[in-house]
Amino acid sequence: MKIIKPTHVHVLSYLQALRRGWSDAPSEGEPDVAGKRIADIEQDPDGFLELFDDLGAKALPYLLSDQTVAYAVPSIRRWIWDNRTDQYCGSLSLRWKPGTTELPDHIMGHIGYTVPPWMQCKGFASFGLRAMIGIAKTQSLPFVYLITDLDNYASQRVILKNDGQLIGPIIKPEIYGSRPALKFKIECA
Repeated sequence: MKIIKPTHVHVLSYLQALRRGWSDAPSEGEPDVAGKRIADIEQDPDGFLELFDDLGAKALPYLLSDQTVAYAVPSIRRWIWDNRTDQYCGSLSLRWKPGTTELPDHIMGHIGYTVPPWMQCKGFASFGLRAMIGIAKTQSLPFVYLITDLDNYASQRVILKNDGQLIGPIIKPEIYGSRPALKFKIECA
């Protein structure tokens, strides 16, 4: 397995995952997120790939489910790729604000990751998180925060396996349902 910045060659495998009804995009209150993502990629594949390294926060502002405007922060996105089967296995993202470890309220952690259900329990998430921590070091982040749902035991195991320390319970912002969650911290040093 490896972490890649995808090119046009890799997109077909990702589209296949989306066509199975799964999506790595936040779906809070939005129906058919996978279908929308497919349409966006098919309409502008270059634009989709361009934002995998958005160090200048060039992504357009977007509306949150509560109609608040959210502005981009610098980010690096990567895919987890199975080089044995030559297929997409998951998505990773690193987000930060230059000069601080604080994040805007609409961003739930420095690192986010997701693996399609049919690729879970194969070590892809642990491998991907470890690689993203290495990328966070290159951006001079001393540590990263990660947020997970209370009942997402698999994600909690992945975080703990990567030396995550439980900070404690939090309540997600209203736009994420005001649900309880757990906040973890991983040192990047």
